[in-house]
Amino acid sequence: MGGQRKALIVANDEYDHEALRRLKSPSADARALARVLGDQDIGGFHVATVLNKPAHDVEAQIEDLFADSQPDDLLLLHFSCHGLKSEAGELFFAARNTRPDRLGSTAIAADFIQRCIRSCRARSIVLFLDCCYGGAFGQGVSVRASGSANVLENFPSGKLGGGKGRAVITASSSMEYAFEGNELADDQQQPPSLFTSALVRGLETGEADQDEDGLVSLNELYDYVFDKVREQNPNQTPSRDVEMQGELYVAQSQRRKAQALPIPAEVQAAMRDPNMFTRLGAVSELRARLYGHDIPAALGAHAALADLSRTDIKYVGDAAAEAIGSAALRVTESELDFGEVDRGATSDSLVLHLSGPPIARACRFSTSQRWIRIDEAKDGTHVSIDTTAVGRLRGSITVTGPTGGAVVPVSADVIPPDVDDAKATATKARPVPVDPTPTTPPELAVTPAAVGLHTPMHASGADRPPRFGWVAIAGGALMILAVSLPFQWGAQVTDKAPSLAWYLLLMGGVALAGGVCSLVPRTRQWVGPGLLIGLTATSTWGLAYLIGFFANSNGSGFDLGFPLDVLAQLLLVTAGFMAAVRLARLDEVHLRGLSRHDRIKWLIVSLGAVGALLMFLTAIDVGASDAGTGALTAGLGFLSMALPASAVLLRPRRLGVPVMAGWLTSGLALTISTRALVGAMGADTTKINAFLISLLALATTTVVWSRQKDDTTTTPRM
Repeated sequence: MGGQRKALIVANDEYDHEALRRLKSPSADARALARVLGDQDIGGFHVATVLNKPAHDVEAQIEDLFADSQPDDLLLLHFSCHGLKSEAGELFFAARNTRPDRLGSTAIAADFIQRCIRSCRARSIVLFLDCCYGGAFGQGVSVRASGSANVLENFPSGKLGGGKGRAVITASSSMEYAFEGNELADDQQQPPSLFTSALVRGLETGEADQDEDGLVSLNELYDYVFDKVREQNPNQTPSRDVEMQGELYVAQSQRRKAQALPIPAEVQAAMRDPNMFTRLGAVSELRARLYGHDIPAALGAHAALADLSRTDIKYVGDAAAEAIGSAALRVTESELDFGEVDRGATSDSLVLHLSGPPIARACRFSTSQRWIRIDEAKDGTHVSIDTTAVGRLRGSITVTGPTGGAVVPVSADVIPPDVDDAKATATKARPVPVDPTPTTPPELAVTPAAVGLHTPMHASGADRPPRFGWVAIAGGALMILAVSLPFQWGAQVTDKAPSLAWYLLLMGGVALAGGVCSLVPRTRQWVGPGLLIGLTATSTWGLAYLIGFFANSNGSGFDLGFPLDVLAQLLLVTAGFMAAVRLARLDEVHLRGLSRHDRIKWLIVSLGAVGALLMFLTAIDVGASDAGTGALTAGLGFLSMALPASAVLLRPRRLGVPVMAGWLTSGLALTISTRALVGAMGADTTKINAFLISLLALATTTVVWSRQKDDTTTTPRM
């Protein structure tokens, strides 16, 4: 085609009339489409954009587009806006100044566009109509028509004049409309960007070039957009009405498929030779061509080997099949896990490595989600993610090549920045507002204090210190106090069981630290609750120990220190439970499995399992002599396995690390007490000593984990 390629993109997401303020940034998608169409390596169009302009400005631009055209020109008109239908059933496109009750003078009529097309000399005209939202009508306007406004009926075929071709592609088969007072009633439709963004992606990535001939035809583009829109919203069905002679190419693509070269005549002759060994020689020659750097020659060899594997005798066919299998595409990474990434942060890229001969690596990539970004480089395929939205991201990359393919799962957890840091940043950046209203004289001002009311220090529950902080402080204080009071028969814990005294002091110290951290704003969200949750399981063990001790003593001789100790343990269990309930209500707190890349986390889980095995073996040793002590020892083994595993599965990591810290400190106290119990029975304490070493290794590993910038990728704090 020797004429020009002209495109006009019309988008509106700002409306003067309240009833039309609904669309979600079609202007941004229109700019992206203009960039792609204007790229000389893709669309090669001369692009003009009309964004948020009144109807008369839009009509002038449309008329200029069609009036200043030549027969060989290709014209493309794209609308992204509201579609409205009048009482008479006429279709209109909304502009910035459109009034639903004055469509004739304030909106762009579909009939006006038809008249421009009929008088246009260009033979190739394409309309993209991204108007999938229903029309909105002002309050009091009666709607006579029923059903939906079919877009294609307003641009019928056979009315464009002889010798001209035109195509209309719409975001949906019809435009439903409704009104509720002065507001749109259609809340089920997807935003218009769904259609336009599919156009942009198909052209920009070349994915719409389905036959990989280096050109994107109009039919290919429609098929691609249809599939993408239906994937995102099955209730929206793009439609088309094409009246074209021949194929119309909208853009170029870099996805040109290599054409297989024919096999040399002498190799073809060897493939057909009656002698089996001659044909095996042909297989060897084809294998050498398959592994070469000449991709067209390798494609021809691949096809010939496939034919031999199907048609020749087993001996030759197996050799051909083995040659094909050895050239298969292999992807080193079974998955790409970005771990935790702060919202808005720029994630480091992970590399997808491909192995195999050149023909295996001559592949293309497609992504299941828009947030996955691919950049092909010499050292591999770099994958990064868009961190705009908070939540669990799950998608995949499909790798397709001449000798095979693979699907690689991609995952990430995008979390909001630290709440307290974000508040501090916002406070610094936010200017002090100036109230423009007149100041009320002091003698006329009515304040809460003036009428006997008190304004709370913290207006929202998020800012109010959690009650479990005070509960934990009370429990820790009582636990430490119990050490100095008579425990049984007038003797203190330090006299009766020195190891139990160390247990109470360490537990009380952790409880006080967790309670204080739960009250301090900077550590209130994760550190304080995490410490208390890690402490809760150990407090449960402590309660079980005290109950067993009480039962063995027949409830006699107990002094004030004992009930205070029991009460302290109950308070700590209560505080941990309250902290867990509070965290469970947060959207960003969840459990997530481990990938093979989480080596430090696997090490933590392994160390916990080793400690559990040691304590289970100790429980077997002492269980025959004292079932109660054996049960308590087995309980310690269960905790040593469950707590580390739970901590590394928790998201965000800023919660998991304090949980581990709470367990390690209280677990140390618990181990000291258990070791004294086992030693008093005359049993071997070697395994418990080894367990203490595993706790030390676990603490060191946790420090390394806490100092990592992220689980698998380095992410700067925002």
